[in-house]
Parts: sequence; structure tokens; C-alpha cells
Amino acid sequence: MAVEISDPMGGSAELVHGAIWHVEAPDRPYADMHRAFEVNLVLSGRLDHMFDGLSYSSRPGDITLVPAWEPHGWRFAERDTADLAIHFLPAFLGEERVAGLSWLTLFARPAVERPRIMDPAARREMLALGQRLRREVEEQPRGWQDAIRIGLLSTLLTLVRGWSPSRGPASQARYSRTNLERIMPALTLVHGNLAGRVGLEQAASACGLSKRHFATLFRQTMGLTFARFAVRTRLKEASELLHQTDLPVETIAERCGFVDHSHLCRLFRRAFACTPGEFRESDVPDPQTWREP
Repeated sequence: MAVEISDPMGGSAELVHGAIWHVEAPDRPYADMHRAFEVNLVLSGRLDHMFDGLSYSSRPGDITLVPAWEPHGWRFAERDTADLAIHFLPAFLGEERVAGLSWLTLFARPAVERPRIMDPAARREMLALGQRLRREVEEQPRGWQDAIRIGLLSTLLTLVRGWSPSRGPASQARYSRTNLERIMPALTLVHGNLAGRVGLEQAASACGLSKRHFATLFRQTMGLTFARFAVRTRLKEASELLHQTDLPVETIAERCGFVDHSHLCRLFRRAFACTPGEFRESDVPDPQTWREP
């Protein structure tokens, strides 16, 4: 059974949320996409992660970084798997720098290039830190959010020290905190109007920008077009309804803003390499088949 301490997707104005998940037996895969950044730390067992074009497993002490609004999946793959997930909005870490780098830089790389824990000693250090942060999340004593902030910075510092980023264009420009805040109204609008199919003009208006400026800023900030982001969001909702309800696929297509059943099936197959019906029937889709819609 999973025990959630707080809701990372709620409409709360809080800047940070902590969640502890502990399962007694292997579970089915889950898909998610949220407005917060996430630092994920495995405390026991094994957790499988799935991103576009990438899948891997984490063991105790391993860290996974998930940027805001990035589709991702996970599966509790062994008995007695426990996991700590810290979700936070950009203002929580503000303009902090870690070993001379903006903390945003670590999240801005493609999933395959993001830093991970490789050294056994660093993994043990992270596991010990994770246990301390778990107590902070569960008990929430005075100053617990300060403890989480310090713990996050310590985690990112450990990641930076063992990281050798590949050469390429500066990734820091992708995740500018200022740009994220400018387009955040559009992100929230899409997530709150899944059946309404929010268009480019409506999204730009919500951000107080022209269509052309918004489209350019959105792509620079998020690394994909607004239209593709909107499709990802609706597909994520469709995947949840397929697993959590018995609603007909036609009804799910309508609720998630797709033209019809065939429209959903076509885009769903591109994203998950299976039909909505196959996804609903199988609890273990192959993570290697997940790819960008």
C-alpha cells in the first residue's frame, strides 16, 4: 500500500511537498506529469523509471531528477520498496547555485544526460540523508521545510561533484526561472481544461503575450511546442482514466479533448506503442516502448 504524506499536484500555494511511498509487493506502472520539479530518492527495494526513450532502475541511495511538466513513469519493481519524492516549485530554491551552476541546469538536460549517483560511497551518503528527510516529511517538526531545502541542496551538490556533462549548447537557458514563471499560467490552464483543448491564442492571452512571442518563449523554456505539450497532458490524463476507471475508450477520448476514439488511439499508440485497450489490459507495458508523442 502506498502512503502519501501530502499532495504534490494540489492547488496549494505551498512551495514544497514531500511524499513517502512504501509498497509491500511489486505494483503496476504509473504515469505522471506535474507542475513541480521533483527529486526522487529510493530508500529500499527497486524502482523502475520510464522517460521518453529511456528506462532504468534505481536502488537504495539512487537519485532521479524530474523537471516540471515532463511526462514520466515509474513502477515499484520489488517487494518492500520505499521511495521519497520531494516536489517543489522554482521559488523554493530561488536563484541558488550549486558548485557554480544554477540548480536549474541539472534538470534542463535531456533525461539520459542528467546527473545520477555512481559512487557507492555517495549512494550510502544519499541513503542516510534520505532517511533523515523521511522523518522530516513524516513528522513535520518546526523548520521541516528548511531541512528539506538544505537536504535538496546537499543532494544536488553530491550529484554535481560526480557529473561530467556532455558538450553542447548551454542548457541553463532552457530552464530560466523567469521564463517558467511567465508561461506558468498557460501550463496551469491546460492542466485544468483537459476537455477544452486550449489553443495557442488562449494560452498566450493567459500569459499576457502575443502568440508569436509566447510560442517562441514556450519552446525555448519547455523544449517542445505548446501543441505537443497539450497533447502530452491529455494523453497522461487518458492513461490514468484507463487504469483507474471502466469508462469506455470513446468516453475517455471525449473527456480528454480528443476528436474521437480513433484520434485518441492514433496518438496513444505513438506515445505508448500500444492501443488504449492494450494499455488497460496490461499492467506491465514495456518501458522501452515509451516515446515522445
